[in-house]
Amino acid sequence: MRIADQILNKTAREAHLPINQNMVSAGSNVNNNTLLDALNKKEKTESKSVTTASKKYYEQLGMDAEGLRKHADGLLKALDNVQEPKEAKDSINAFLESWNDTYQKLKKSESMLDHEYASLMREAAIENKNAFETIGIGMKESGSLAIIDEKKFEEASMDDLNTIIGSGGSFVEKTDMVAEHIISNADANIESVKSNYGKYSSVYSDFEKSKYDFLG
Repeated sequence: MRIADQILNKTAREAHLPINQNMVSAGSNVNNNTLLDALNKKEKTESKSVTTASKKYYEQLGMDAEGLRKHADGLLKALDNVQEPKEAKDSINAFLESWNDTYQKLKKSESMLDHEYASLMREAAIENKNAFETIGIGMKESGSLAIIDEKKFEEASMDDLNTIIGSGGSFVEKTDMVAEHIISNADANIESVKSNYGKYSSVYSDFEKSKYDFLG
C-alpha cells in the first residue's frame, strides 16, 4: 500500500467514511479519487451549512434591529399624540417587545461585537431603571423590560412618560443609535459571508484541478 493510500485511509477513518481495504497501486487512483470526492463533498457541505447559518442569523438580526427602530419611532409619535398613558400602551409594549427580542438575540450571539451591543442596551436600561419603576416598567431577571405594574403605569402623567421613555429622555435615543450600528454590522457580516463563500468556492475549484497531480 502506498503512503498516499495510508493517508487517505486514515483521513477516511477520521471523517467516518468507508475504507477500501483493497487499494493497490494499479487501481488506487480510482479509489483515491472516490474518497477525495467524498471528503470534498463533506467539507463543502459543512462549510456551506455554517455559511448559510451565519448569513441567516445576521439577516434576522438586521430585521430585528430595523423593527426596533420602527417601534421606537412609533412610540415617540404615539406619545406626542395621546392624552392618557393607556392610549400609548400598545406602542410602548410593541417597543419593549422589540427591544427584548433584539437584546436577547445579541446576548446569545458568539460575536464579541454583538455582546458589546447587548451591553450598551443593558447599560441604557439600567441607567433608567429607577425612573422606569415610577411608571410601572420593570427589568426582569433575564434583562427583558416590561410593564409589570399596571396601576403605576395608568397613574403616570404624560409628562412622566415623555421624560422617561419618550423624546424628553435618553433611553429611546440611545436604543435607536445602537440599533443603527447593529444594522450596519449585520449588513457588513452578510457581505463578508457572501465574499468568503465565493472565495471558498474558488479554492475548492482550484483544488479539484490539482488533486490528480497529488495522486500521481
